[in-house]
Amino acid sequence: MEFIQRLYVSMDSVFFWISWLVIPFVVEVIPKIYVFFHVLFGHVHQAPRKSLQQYPFITLIIPTYNSAATLKRCIQSVVDSTYPLSQIQVIIADNQSTDTIKDVYQQIQLANPELLLQYMNSKKGKASGMNAAIYQSVGCYIINMDADGVLDKKALEFIVAYLEEHPETPAVGGTIMAQTLPGKKSRFLQKNEFFEYCQIFLFGRQYASSKKEIFTLAGAFSAYRKAALFKTKLYNTDSIAEDTDMTFQIRTQISEEIAYCQEAVYYTDAIPNLQALISQRERWQKGELEVVSNFAQERLNFKNFFTDFVIRQMIVANTFAFLKMIWLFSSVMFLMMNFSGWVLAMSYVFLYLIYVCLALLYWLGILLILPKHSASRKRHLRNPLVIFTFPIYNFLTFWIRLGGIINYFTRVAKWNTTVVTDWQDIQRVIKTDWQTLIKGKKK
Repeated sequence: MEFIQRLYVSMDSVFFWISWLVIPFVVEVIPKIYVFFHVLFGHVHQAPRKSLQQYPFITLIIPTYNSAATLKRCIQSVVDSTYPLSQIQVIIADNQSTDTIKDVYQQIQLANPELLLQYMNSKKGKASGMNAAIYQSVGCYIINMDADGVLDKKALEFIVAYLEEHPETPAVGGTIMAQTLPGKKSRFLQKNEFFEYCQIFLFGRQYASSKKEIFTLAGAFSAYRKAALFKTKLYNTDSIAEDTDMTFQIRTQISEEIAYCQEAVYYTDAIPNLQALISQRERWQKGELEVVSNFAQERLNFKNFFTDFVIRQMIVANTFAFLKMIWLFSSVMFLMMNFSGWVLAMSYVFLYLIYVCLALLYWLGILLILPKHSASRKRHLRNPLVIFTFPIYNFLTFWIRLGGIINYFTRVAKWNTTVVTDWQDIQRVIKTDWQTLIKGKKK
């Protein structure tokens, strides 16, 4: 009898661990380990990028809105690049700024007379500015670059070289690295964001490129063949994710050969605070869902169900998000099944350690991929504690993404979503529900 009782206890424990671990392992751990070794193997056997023999004329478009504080160092990174200034046209597409950006433009123009620099006003919205600038462009390649960051010295040369070497590629994205500005201290969010971007681009984007599965070309730094852009409807002025929309237009109407150039690096300013992080990630999530919805007829159908990576990514990124949420709240169910609270707590510690091991794996992999003596590699070496903090950061961004999914289906998508707006909505709902409850009791 005692043997049977122990057998039941053992079976309960097995059931607990299997049911508890299957979702995180299937959704995150196993796929990330596979991507890690796939990319690392490809990196070892990758041939060095060839230098350009000739420099084609290019157009660099920088959309701005109240970017006076960052535009000067942005343009200076173009001036300091290895790409000849005589072969660059720079168009500043301003979205009706209210700061001193025109004065900054004049200062830049006076300081760099050899640079073909143009300033133009456009309607409000980044997409409107980009479209207007495209019609003014004269380069055979059009490169987008945000005003709140700087280029690596060889970024332009590498990204153009990739397009020159791959004539079948209509568009290519670069590597985005988060940087903390001089004089500002890198804290929890900034350190983990840097590590996250390294994973996303050096591993995730590299893997997607090898499989021809680039979901979006980052608007911060990407390059297009001008001829390819004019085969599209240009940037969607009604979208909050115009860069993703353009990627889908090219993929659907021109070619699936959208690529990623790891060596072409753009440094964007690190996220300043939690509110900015929430606003950014909610916008990304809602923009992703919006674009997929707009292209559902071309991409999401039964014919492509087992072959189109977009369907697979939507299932993993969105459908599985709700499974993870249910999995997290299943702690209550386990307690109701008479599982020990201590055992449950230890299971969370065990899972945390699994994610720590995964972070350690990627930390070492990033160390191998980043160029020796580069500033990014030195920064990475100074940040080993991120191995222990990244699982917490990842957990935080998961809930933000989940909020973005829910908000997409409950209200109109906007660029200026903030944590304050969400909290005000929550308070309003609670207040309304409470007043309804009080009225019901009085009746």
